[in-house]
Amino acid sequence: MERGPRRNGPVPGGLVSCHGSSGVGTFLLLLWQITGDARYLDHARKAAVAVLEDAPRSYHGACHGLSANGHLLLDLAQALGEDAYARQAEDLATGLAVRSARRAGRHLFGNPLGRRATFGHADGIAGALGFLLRLRHGGPRPFTPVPPAPAAGPESCGSQPQPARITTEEVNRT
Repeated sequence: MERGPRRNGPVPGGLVSCHGSSGVGTFLLLLWQITGDARYLDHARKAAVAVLEDAPRSYHGACHGLSANGHLLLDLAQALGEDAYARQAEDLATGLAVRSARRAGRHLFGNPLGRRATFGHADGIAGALGFLLRLRHGGPRPFTPVPPAPAAGPESCGSQPQPARITTEEVNRT
């Protein structure tokens, strides 16, 4: 993965995962779920490998950090029924604990620069807590649409009927 200088400010049109491998992987997994094209699933799996390789250098955030990476792994586990991804998400949760500071018996996370605790979703405690709650209790990823899964599983994409598409009416009802 190419590394470069960090940009300041929001990424226009970014998902909750903002950018990086977890955001790209999330997009590709959703695209596979909508189209059934196995190429997208293959690349989503490669994004999962990338987030695991980058885990030792990641911070806790839900915006391209361990929490976002964990959500991608949980998304893959749910979409594919593969427990290995859920176990890898548990490993990332351990990484969250290692990066936290204990104050008054509570785990706190500093901002990406590590200077103070923040409480927002993208780079604060709320994003990490959202991932940990999902890891423990299951459910969909926050702030992300849930498309239907392919009818016959990933190995049959392209040879079986394609999954139902999300219609504008369904989006407007939510």
